Amino acid sequence: MRQNPENGFKALETFREFDQSSKITIITKEKGPAYSRVLLPYCLRKKVNSNQLYIRDWAYYQKMKASVIEDTVTLVDFEKKEVILKNGNPLPYDRLLIATGSKPVNPPIHGLKGPGVYNLWTLEDMRNIEAYFQEGKRVLVIGAAFISLQAAWAAAQRKLKVSNQKTLEFDLIIVGAGIKPNIDFLKTAELITGEGIQMNHKMETGIPDVYATGDVAAGPFCFSECGRASTDPELYKESSLV
Repeated sequence: MRQNPENGFKALETFREFDQSSKITIITKEKGPAYSRVLLPYCLRKKVNSNQLYIRDWAYYQKMKASVIEDTVTLVDFEKKEVILKNGNPLPYDRLLIATGSKPVNPPIHGLKGPGVYNLWTLEDMRNIEAYFQEGKRVLVIGAAFISLQAAWAAAQRKLKVSNQKTLEFDLIIVGAGIKPNIDFLKTAELITGEGIQMNHKMETGIPDVYATGDVAAGPFCFSECGRASTDPELYKESSLV
């Protein structure tokens, strides 16, 4: 299961170095090939076009002999070794890599939801925000996360009226107030710490044949015994996943 493209691709490519025949299935809730989230603000600024967002095409998955299921994971049954999908049948697995990344956290402010309130986190978010990017529109920015500041810059470049202070009227709210691991589909307490899914230096979790990587993972890295870590690509070669 993947959300963060780079960690998922590193795992896929490394696995194929050691095993060219096993069946690999990638589950993603977003439609279409993988794209770069970092480039979304640049697309708003018209520095890149939407076609330049994509970092892999469908031919890549064919080359890696990997099938793709576009669906949402609602639950993982670790005893039966099955992934439960929202719109499909349960999917059995022999080994499972969780690379679902992180998701935005909105502050507990009344009314901070609905039309006109967005995080700049997905391609769909960018398209929704783009619809408001008309000269003279009023934009309120909440939070000082990198992505929200990039969005504010893009709005200013497109001649919108940008504010991050108290205001009475606005057309669009962009929220960038932090992230948290994307683990809502996990109901097993033994997997989860305050920082995400606990893993060791081999990417192993507390459940056999289940691994974690990227923003969703919490494990040993150079400054601490446990914390949020984007996994070093070399760990894939050391992992018992391959």
